[in-house]
Amino acid sequence: MALGLAEGKEIEIVDTLSGIGGGAGHPFAMAGIPAVTKSVVVAVEGGKSEIGDNVVIDDVAQTNYEVFSSFDYGYYDQDNLSRTFRGFQTDSYAGSARLEYRLTDWLVAGAAFTYLESDTRSTANLGSNDLDGQVYSIYTTAFHGNTYFDVLCSYGDFENDIARNTLLSRTAYGDTESHSLNIDLNLGHTIHATDQFSFGPSAGLNYATGEVDGFTERNGGLANLIYPDHDFESMIGRLGGYATFKTDTAAGLLTTQVSGGWAQEFQPENGNVTASLETSPFALVTGNSARGIGGFTASEERAHAGTDWLEMGVTSRLDIKNTDFNVQLGYQGMFGRNNASGHFGSAKIGYDW
Repeated sequence: MALGLAEGKEIEIVDTLSGIGGGAGHPFAMAGIPAVTKSVVVAVEGGKSEIGDNVVIDDVAQTNYEVFSSFDYGYYDQDNLSRTFRGFQTDSYAGSARLEYRLTDWLVAGAAFTYLESDTRSTANLGSNDLDGQVYSIYTTAFHGNTYFDVLCSYGDFENDIARNTLLSRTAYGDTESHSLNIDLNLGHTIHATDQFSFGPSAGLNYATGEVDGFTERNGGLANLIYPDHDFESMIGRLGGYATFKTDTAAGLLTTQVSGGWAQEFQPENGNVTASLETSPFALVTGNSARGIGGFTASEERAHAGTDWLEMGVTSRLDIKNTDFNVQLGYQGMFGRNNASGHFGSAKIGYDW
């Protein structure tokens, strides 16, 4: 069943579904999540510092507490995957507050709260998805010599406001809730070449799962759709490395880290996209009367962007002289992925004591 025509081609029901989702694979914790919550493309690890104790442990070893506030922005762009699955662009904004405590000389624990908003727009004016919600995170980092291992767990609770162009001169609206659970594992080893320069390999594994609640559209007339509940999951592996430079300046100690690596999505198939028309398109005519019978449901396996991509980033932290404050700026990009790219920035201010 076609809902209408666009550029002379029939647009199927599943075509309009792709507009409520986002693309898999941004460099941070939400990479690869399908469906509605996939449009969250900023660092939902809750403000955990990119330059962490694994890099500047010598400078923070004497502090027991550190508090951070941060702002993150992400932009994700995905091209059309097929005639059925159209592309989209996503802008995401997040603000985080984080408290970290050094339990021992070799173990750090932290907790964070993040509020985020995400706006996704489909190509060809097919629809949009506005998402906002909270992310609650806890994490711990353990050290053994110059080797570190950290574990992060975060839970996200989001509200989604969705608009879909029915291509029948009407816009259908819907709202639902989505939930996600993320587990991040990271391992690395720092080699100190000099007091000012260090480098090392790193590896990571991110697993995400969650659920999008079903909903029924409104205002779309005969084109209103019913979406059932559905689950999602993703697993992404990362292998790369980093180099860190320290410089004494008039303002304080400046630490700059450059990083790069390769990422792979191990579960690219997101399952089927399914929707049913709220009003049956079939009618039984008896004499001078007619009544609707049956119904119509469309289902199709989701397409996905490329499963491998390059991540590159740079982060600088300034520990302000004669104070316990530090400021940090960071950028990370996703490159070389078929049909998709992403750019992500962050700004943080911290205080330790």
